[in-house]
Amino acid sequence: VLACPSAPSPRCTHRLWLLAVTFLGLGVTTVVFVLMAFKAAPEKRKFYFTTCYVTAISTFAYYAMLSGQGWLITPNCRQLFYVRYLEWFVTTPLILLDLGLIVGADMGLLAAVTGADMLMIFGGFMASISSGHIKWLWFVLSLMVFAPLVYAPSVPKASGRSHTTSGCSARGLLKPRQTAWL
Repeated sequence: VLACPSAPSPRCTHRLWLLAVTFLGLGVTTVVFVLMAFKAAPEKRKFYFTTCYVTAISTFAYYAMLSGQGWLITPNCRQLFYVRYLEWFVTTPLILLDLGLIVGADMGLLAAVTGADMLMIFGGFMASISSGHIKWLWFVLSLMVFAPLVYAPSVPKASGRSHTTSGCSARGLLKPRQTAWL
């Protein structure tokens, strides 16, 4: 068992300020989306409520980090905010659902992409808490599961159009998360 020389302190002032601003911003955004959902036409409410849950879950995650919770020390002595992975595990499927509903994606394809997204995040989490060659194997496995997320938005629908709108896709949303932990 490797003993860490000293555990890092999550209570740095600049971190707290950034976490507090993000927490408040997400909280206000959540309230705005709730209000917009109740004012929206019934057929549009699903978009607002899905987005509301994304921002609400993120608000909770940032509150956990702000209050000093949701982190651990990895075996290689790094501080890891595991609550971010938990947040991503729940919110990115909701984001993909929202995007899929907007573009009218096939529900089978949407389920496949959502499952791949969840596996990718799980693999990223496992890579983050691992060390040595095991870390890199988790990372490669996670990247292999990432491939359908890159490919799926370009798959033509029955109408002949792809699932992307205005060049926006899950691809642009999820790529940075794969390399952020490096």
